[in-house]
Amino acid sequence: MFAEKLVIKSCSENYILVDQSKFVSRLGEKFPVPVEVDPRALHLVETELTLLNAEDIQLRMAVGKDGPIITEAGNLILDVRFNEIPETFERDIKAIPGVVETGLFIGYPIEVLTT
Repeated sequence: MFAEKLVIKSCSENYILVDQSKFVSRLGEKFPVPVEVDPRALHLVETELTLLNAEDIQLRMAVGKDGPIITEAGNLILDVRFNEIPETFERDIKAIPGVVETGLFIGYPIEVLTT
């Protein structure tokens, strides 16, 4: 998520291709919010996300190897389900010490084109 946001902010135009399965009426309806976390802060972040009313928190596990997925920067990914995701949520989650980035792209200049 951190790398993706660096690219988005560095480019004047961005294109994201999605299929119909990604369309929802509200954020969090089908997919959990990914949260990139410094491994040293994993338990702190889980506790703080619970205080933000997280319904379910899962460490994202690798498929082709044992253990969790580790990002290019050496961080872990939590998949977090919330019943509601308000406009301030990206800022609220990123305010937790140890959170590197979120998979929320609230306020980014992204245009979705469909065919």
